[in-house]
Amino acid sequence: MKVAIVSGASAGLGLALARKLAEAGYDVLGIARSPKPEGLQAGWHQADLRDVHAASGSLDWLDAVDGANVTEVLLVLNAGTEEPIGPVGKLAAEDIAAHVALNLTAPMAMTATFLSKTEGWAAERRILAVSSGASRRATAYWSAYTASKSGLDGFVRAVNAEYSEAAGGPRTAAVALAPGVIDTAMQQRVRETDFPTVARYKGLKDKGELASADEAATRVMAYLARPGFGSVELDDVRNYD
Repeated sequence: MKVAIVSGASAGLGLALARKLAEAGYDVLGIARSPKPEGLQAGWHQADLRDVHAASGSLDWLDAVDGANVTEVLLVLNAGTEEPIGPVGKLAAEDIAAHVALNLTAPMAMTATFLSKTEGWAAERRILAVSSGASRRATAYWSAYTASKSGLDGFVRAVNAEYSEAAGGPRTAAVALAPGVIDTAMQQRVRETDFPTVARYKGLKDKGELASADEAATRVMAYLARPGFGSVELDDVRNYD
């Protein structure tokens, strides 16, 4: 039995991944602030992940899973936001706090709960954090997104530093994976925002260079099927074209 938990599973990459994981035979739990999408073959937990207690509690579903029968358990940390975009000096404190809560605090809390609840399971534990090229290349007006995704990258490295030395038991590994630029509602909001490099994102759309959510999910699934998950901590699906 294989188990997968996907945050931000109501739309975009998260929904496409939840569907493909279910098709691949995983027992899937989707987590999002929105209701369960029609036709998705998965369990569902509706929660606002900006609330750290709601984020942690969203994994209580694992309590009903018999870990003795699980061979692989996967946590996909996909939920996130690009907002706020703007000059550092114009960012509102409450917008910064909400951004960090969703993009960094929630993934950290969910990972902590995930590792705690699956401790002692006879299963390989995988953590896939959806990162971004922005975490590795600073962009003007994207300070919140750059900081939160850079923090997520650092958290993944710290998880691996802790668990790579663990003796005995099943393997635990984490990867922060950039999925490429995807044609989602987030990208549409980006194109509608005024910032210095917005022309680049409009150009990607105009030239048909954005991947669909389904295409991006297919690439992520191929990545998960590769041997040695976790051997490259900070990776990009475009490295394997």
